[in-house]
Amino acid sequence: MRLIFLCLALLSAGLLAEPELGKPFAVLEGRFRLQPGSSVQVSALSSFDTDGEIVSFSFTLNGQPVPSDGGVAELRFDEPGVHFLGLTVTDNEGRTGEVLQPVFVERRSALLQRRLLSRERRGAVMLLCELQDAETSEAIESLGEEIFAPIMGMAYGEVEILRGERAVPEIFFEAIREVAARRDVVDIFLFAHGSPDHLWFKNRRSATGEDILTELEGRGGEKVRMVYSTLCWGETMNKAWRQVGAEAASGAVDVHIPVEAPPFILGWLAGQEYGSLTARCFQLNRGAHDLRNQLATSLEPALRTLQDNLDQSDPARAIDYYLDWFLRDGEWEIWKSTPLIEGGGVTIDTFPEDLPPAPPRP
Repeated sequence: MRLIFLCLALLSAGLLAEPELGKPFAVLEGRFRLQPGSSVQVSALSSFDTDGEIVSFSFTLNGQPVPSDGGVAELRFDEPGVHFLGLTVTDNEGRTGEVLQPVFVERRSALLQRRLLSRERRGAVMLLCELQDAETSEAIESLGEEIFAPIMGMAYGEVEILRGERAVPEIFFEAIREVAARRDVVDIFLFAHGSPDHLWFKNRRSATGEDILTELEGRGGEKVRMVYSTLCWGETMNKAWRQVGAEAASGAVDVHIPVEAPPFILGWLAGQEYGSLTARCFQLNRGAHDLRNQLATSLEPALRTLQDNLDQSDPARAIDYYLDWFLRDGEWEIWKSTPLIEGGGVTIDTFPEDLPPAPPRP
């Protein structure tokens, strides 16, 4: 499933999926939390195009053009507040990719105070839903909750983790509405299976994009800040998430092998911007696929020995399942895990009042 990364992260050192063919990805790197009077160099050189090359970079700051030397710009921030750094990249076929990065300029004491206060403003809903046999599903979901609950609890004032018999559509949508009623923003993490326009729940139940609109539009969806999903064909639900209110969402164009999940979670909780972070993480997936394809055969004897010596605890059962999956699935195909990233310009510390007016959504 979607908690594949619990063992793959160890085996592939957190590597990750090739992005959607055609569209270049704009990636900004630099320091985006500064004190007044700070100067910083920002780079767009990690931007990439899957079927060509980047030929030009264009920077803006608060909507005004910024001079740059190729893909690098030097900036100085004297005024405290939230500034918006934009990047547009153009590929050799004239297609463009964009990202909007908030830059927080405030004194260190104010930053620490805001971070402490903002924890209570944030809520998270996490779905852990495996569709294997009951025993394997319970082991994987249990291990996922043990890992995520303490980590997420440090960053969010309220965390709803849905698994087992609670991983059903009506509880999922109600949890989002209830968290939205108590918090300023809701972040949604979906570790589940998917098919075109379907999010799968316990007992093979599902929800469609239309269900998302019916259950959440004007009923809590307006508080959704970002949706991170490991659904196969997750991009088919991006439009619905965006329409109900999500500022950012991403999803697989085809099959999702989510080995990018660990660096995404860590980067998001550390305050990195959603669009650039997601693009960088998916770019790493190419290395993960290649590494796995190179190592699976040579690692098989050692991994089979490890399997033979695992006990019967839930964590061991989950690890055993994924070790077997890691070894038996043959060649992993990179093209099957391409993403579609929509929206950006938000971090875990960004709230609606920080954001510029949202562009019209189709």
